[in-house]
Amino acid sequence: MFAKSQGITLEFCGIQTPNDKPYVESFFGCYKREEVYRNVYEDFFQAYEGWGNYRKWYDELRPHGSLKDMNPKAFRESKLSTVLV
Repeated sequence: MFAKSQGITLEFCGIQTPNDKPYVESFFGCYKREEVYRNVYEDFFQAYEGWGNYRKWYDELRPHGSLKDMNPKAFRESKLSTVLV
């Protein structure tokens, strides 16, 4: 299996159990609200490009209230710098 060979552990949720992984439910809710419902895609490639752009924006620019209004990338870097000091 490719994931295992890359050291990736896959996690699975039960059917109709949104409380199993609430952070995943939250992310996809944001994705649909902030990207999918606001755009009309002409084809698969436009949708795929929108997905990539959204992920980059979400990780590098979008402030997150649960991260003290930092984006995830800045939050990770701030945590790393405190560990390294």
